[in-house]
This record gives sequence, C-alpha cells and structure tokens, in this order.
Amino acid sequence: MKIKILFLLILAFVISTEIFLRLFISMPSTQQYDSKLGYTNIPHSTFIESQEGFSKTTFNSLGFNDFEPIHKKDRKIFVVGDSYTEAVQVDKSLGYTSILENIISDEATDVIKLARDSFMPFHYPIITDRYYDRFKPNLTIVQFASHTVSDLYEDNVNLNFDNDGEIIDYSIQASSSDQSKESIRIIINNSALAYYLLKKYKYLIVQSLDRVKSIVSSSTKKEPSVKRVSKKDIPASEHIKRISYVLNNIKGQVVCIYLPSPSITYEDSAHNSRIRDIIKEASYQTNTAFIDFSDVFKHYYTDNNKTLNGFSNSKPGTGHLNYRGHELVAHHLHAQLSKMGYIK
Repeated sequence: MKIKILFLLILAFVISTEIFLRLFISMPSTQQYDSKLGYTNIPHSTFIESQEGFSKTTFNSLGFNDFEPIHKKDRKIFVVGDSYTEAVQVDKSLGYTSILENIISDEATDVIKLARDSFMPFHYPIITDRYYDRFKPNLTIVQFASHTVSDLYEDNVNLNFDNDGEIIDYSIQASSSDQSKESIRIIINNSALAYYLLKKYKYLIVQSLDRVKSIVSSSTKKEPSVKRVSKKDIPASEHIKRISYVLNNIKGQVVCIYLPSPSITYEDSAHNSRIRDIIKEASYQTNTAFIDFSDVFKHYYTDNNKTLNGFSNSKPGTGHLNYRGHELVAHHLHAQLSKMGYIK
C-alpha cells in the first residue's frame, strides 16, 4: 500500500510538473532530424522561450519563427541567419525581419526568414538553395555575427579541397550532440519535463551517453588521434576563403550584414573588430554588399544609455537582441538597403 501511494504521489508530481512547464516555461522539443542540416523545427510546433523574457512561438509551415510566406507577393527577400535572426526571445512581430517588412510598406514585398538557432555559415547555402526555386527571392540578406569564424571549423563540417587548397564541396553531418538527442528523440519530443532536464543538464547527459558509447565500443580498434590545429593559429586568409565560399554559393543577389556582440555597446572589442574585418574582406572579394552594425550599436548605447541586448530575467547587456535591438536593426537595414538601391 505504501509503495502504491508513493508511486501515485510521484506520478502526480510528474504530471503536474509537465503541465506547469508546458504552460509557463518549456514545451517538448520542436526539433526533427534533417540529413543535411542536422535538425530543423517541426512545422507548426510550439516553442516557449523563458530564459530571456517570455515568448510563445508557433513555427510556420517551413519550420521557422516567422509568419506564413505569401506566395502571391511579387517580390521576395530572404533573410538567413542564426539565433540573432530567429529571435525566439521576442514576439515574431517584433523581430527585425517583420519590422523591416512593415517599414517597406509595400504590399508586393514579403520578407521571408530562414533562420534557426545554431545555424552555421555552411548551413546558409543549403537552406537558401532548398527554397530558392520555390520563392525565387529578389534579394538574400545573410546575417553573420562575432562567432561566425569559430562556426566555420565545427567538427561536423566536412570540407573537400583540391590540390591548390581551394574548397571543392562540403557536407554537414549531425553533431555529436544531435546524435545523442536522436537516441532519446521519442522522449524529448513528447515530454516538456524530459526536454527541460536535457537542456538544463545537457552537458552531464551528453557526457554520460558518450561514456556509455565508449564503453560499448571499447573492444573495437581505435583510430590514432589527430592533433587539431588551434583556431587561433589559423590565418585570417583561411577564414576569408571559407566565408567567401559560403557567399559565392548562395544563389541570386546577396547582401551581408554583421551584427556584433553585445559587448560592442559599452567597451572596445578587438575580437569584434577582427571578425568584422574578416567578413568585410570576404564580402569585398565576392562583390557582396556589406552592412556593419558596430558603430550603430555603439552610438545607440552612448546616446540613449539603453542596451540593445538583455531582458528582465537576464543579465543586462548580454544575450540576444531585445525589441530595441531588433527595431534599430530593421531601421538601419532599411536605410542602407534603400541607399544601395535594393529597395525603394
């Protein structure tokens, strides 16, 4: 009888916790495996962001945090990027892509967001190519950030080079983290509690799963370890080569934008400047228009003494862009695109 009561109490606790999480903190995982991208969001699934502010997002039919694309509109603009552009921290109407579309105030223009948390530069040609023929965009805006260079060297990106060291092609495999998730996908896609615990204790869980795998496979012959080259020792020319390859493999007219780290608003950042200059040079070498937001972010903070990053439940000046940041990006982007003649 005591065991039954204990079981019922535990069950009631788990169920109540599951309900509470779904209402206020987290939902089951919205992810699904994708052979080329590692994972994508399940179309029409719902995601709750509670670590930075609070928002409840329902992804569109493409699996992105955006309104439904409107096929009847004659002019399309793609915006491809990572979590800075995905912007699950704010309502989708407050993201800079939605604000940009409203500023254009042209009923013939549809700004289509193709952005996802943890997208790397090598994801960009894949995702834009996937929807290019379907929407035939007049312009593609590519968003880079201060972590762009680091993302060029992820272990799950396999590059093929010719004898001259030029990139021939590449492929992206599911990362070790994504592979670990796949083993428990059926659980985390149906339980907010399981997914919340995975996110909160991700490192410990992934390490434990990897350790189990290593024990199981310990009897197999191990390949000799390869000494990895530190990213700090890689010359800027190699970074530029890789970014240039990415930009050259995105179809159509491309504009590159650089969104700096939050630290740029209140201190000089040598890292930001170095990454910006690398991306700027790659843009120059590929004849791609380049828009830098570093000075814009600095001046806003100086003039208004308000941060463009951070939320009420996060450390001020850190994290993703808040509504002020997205509004500033949208207005400056519109001004620069108009100046360059891409939009009216």
